[in-house]
Amino acid sequence: MPLNKTNKKTRQIEPEQTLKWTRGRPQELQVYLAKDCLNVDEKTRREYIQKILQLYNDDDTEDNKRFRIEQLNITDFWDVDQNSVEPLSKQKQEAIDQCLLKAFVCCSTPFAVVENPFFVDLIRKLQPGYKLPSREKLAGIMFSHAVVRIEDQVNSILGKAMNLTLGLDGWTNPSGHSIYNFIIMTHDRRKFLYRLQDFSIIKHTAQNLASEIEDVLQKIGPDKFAAVITDNAANCALARSIISEKYPFIVNTRCIAHCVNLITKDVLGKFLSIFLNYFINLLNILVINN
Repeated sequence: MPLNKTNKKTRQIEPEQTLKWTRGRPQELQVYLAKDCLNVDEKTRREYIQKILQLYNDDDTEDNKRFRIEQLNITDFWDVDQNSVEPLSKQKQEAIDQCLLKAFVCCSTPFAVVENPFFVDLIRKLQPGYKLPSREKLAGIMFSHAVVRIEDQVNSILGKAMNLTLGLDGWTNPSGHSIYNFIIMTHDRRKFLYRLQDFSIIKHTAQNLASEIEDVLQKIGPDKFAAVITDNAANCALARSIISEKYPFIVNTRCIAHCVNLITKDVLGKFLSIFLNYFINLLNILVINN
């Protein structure tokens, strides 16, 4: 299947490239078209998002069939009277699946824990009728579908909102990668992490940052935004100016919290230096007198 590939140096889409999938499962290709493909029209993207939302509640998917065949039930580890375990309804099973996935993701728990015998024992004691997913299913199709559903919910909320504020900041992670986050805030103070990107191979010039900011604005609609906020680094300040010149109705705003933080550090830093010098001099006087 011909897929689009982005050149890391030029960041241009190369449609003539063909990516080979080692596992050509339909659900994985649907996820790609729903959220990862760079050169798919919005109508097609929405079509595959809807397909995923419908597939998620379908018990007869290929992955679920394979899961029922290969994955051990929790009752395989203990002597449990099968007649005494009532099977869960489809809705109950899916509800627990979602809670399980949310707990693993939000607590940064390794997906392999789901197959740990002690964890299986815990779940078996809590709900014998619940069928745990395999690690592959939990980290694979369940996680991908959750991402698509959440992105769809966020886009739905932002599509109805006005007076949005776009904030962005960057940092270097322990691996040395330059990471930038784009956070969208609504008028009622709801915050959404809209995008998290690795800019390690991109020069952090004002023009490049402005281009990335504008890409987010265009995805949602520039007329929905009231302000763009960054810290006051030279490249960020200039990027804000570029955006406000092109979209005069978007306010160019410096992050006040960041400004207050810098002022506080300067004030406390000078006060602490004076206090330490005074304390050291006092100790010297006491030592000399003794």
